[in-house]
Amino acid sequence: MSYRQTRSPEAAAAKAEFSTATGYRIENDPRLPSQKKEPRGRRRPDPLAPYWDAEIVPILKAAPGIRAIGVLGELRRRHPDLSRGIRRTLERRIAAWRALHGPEQDVIFRQEHAPGRLGLSDFTDANALGVSIAGEPLDHRLYHFRLAFSGFEHAHVVLGGESFVALAEGLQSALWALGGVPTEHRSDSLSAAFRNLNADAQADLTQRYQGLMRHYGMEPSRNNAGIAHVGTVETTSEADLDRLFDVNVKGVFHCARAALSRMLRQGGGVILNMASIASLIGIPERFAYSMSKGAVHTMTMSIAVDYVKRNIRCNCICPARIHTPFVDQYVAQHYAGREQEVLQQLSAYQPIGRMGTPAEVASLALYLCSEEASFVTGQAYPIDGGVLVA
Repeated sequence: MSYRQTRSPEAAAAKAEFSTATGYRIENDPRLPSQKKEPRGRRRPDPLAPYWDAEIVPILKAAPGIRAIGVLGELRRRHPDLSRGIRRTLERRIAAWRALHGPEQDVIFRQEHAPGRLGLSDFTDANALGVSIAGEPLDHRLYHFRLAFSGFEHAHVVLGGESFVALAEGLQSALWALGGVPTEHRSDSLSAAFRNLNADAQADLTQRYQGLMRHYGMEPSRNNAGIAHVGTVETTSEADLDRLFDVNVKGVFHCARAALSRMLRQGGGVILNMASIASLIGIPERFAYSMSKGAVHTMTMSIAVDYVKRNIRCNCICPARIHTPFVDQYVAQHYAGREQEVLQQLSAYQPIGRMGTPAEVASLALYLCSEEASFVTGQAYPIDGGVLVA
């Protein structure tokens, strides 16, 4: 507690809104509750200890495809007094041994994803959930944190819009519940909060976010920066083209290049880019935007083929229209008074009859970054509500 540096335990606890007893407890032992748990040890003797190294491992090496029931049968033949009740324990132990020491599996990529390496943060508009208090709708968002490897999740109610304060509070709450911090933190860079700021305020917000990452010892990352543009080849200026390529193409290039140097040092990794359905089909009045997202698509394939032998995968997601705060802001700015009409038109573009949600895109992203997708590289994944098949 920072108050404790200049105040007595009782005064510091009161200032921090703790009880005096809690203040003394924290002073005597500042560890988190999750850090105080004693690791659970074995409660019963290991029934396989006398046989594992001397008999079971040689059997597994001599007959790699043998089933656990076959190993148990051979053990009971040698040791008739051995109980049948150890079968489940034997199956688990054999599965764990094969995962570490067994024959190579028929897959391309050998990647070690350390638990707790990557944490992801995002905000979700939860108004559609219909939560109300005393009969009044609760206008709120949810801060959502998830670990990519284990699937640990934490949600925090945000009374207001996206902001640095909301991110900091939600992340602190998630890390407290987790009892630790991941190595890397990935977010959407508070796109809705960031977009309305001037250059100085944007720089200040960036510095505050970087300071937050330094405080927790996490490395920030993001590779889905993007801006939109409406126009044909005739109405698109060279300045418009430069602006889109600086963000949509060069931004992805610089981030991928920085990530590759680290992945090569650690022996592998996954790069996931954000393209668009516009990189796969022609969309009216999206000339420059389609060009930039097409570049992201081909960049993805190039990275994949160049680094497939270096244990690095690269894929991209190609969403159709996703209902994000950016969409609401854009519609309000350019179609004032016709918001509902335009949103209905945007929804009707997808044959499924609605726009996608950020959570649906996030689920696909988690899969492509996970070990379950270790056979997938160089692919563009549409998430489009049926646009391509209509």
